[in-house]
Amino acid sequence: MPFEKVDMSAVIENALGADEQLRDMWDGSRMEYAVLRRLIKIRKEKGLSQSELAEKSGNRLSPG
Repeated sequence: MPFEKVDMSAVIENALGADEQLRDMWDGSRMEYAVLRRLIKIRKEKGLSQSELAEKSGNRLSPG
């Protein structure tokens, strides 16, 4: 059985157009991902590991 090509952008747009709450959540998550991408870029530019960044920011989880 051959695969059917699906335009996921159209599927997402249809779902978002039909549900205002979903669109608000989607828009909010896009902002979060933009902030996370920027944070990752800066961390890498500074040569920090995730653990080092967590330590510097005071967000390191204790083991166990």
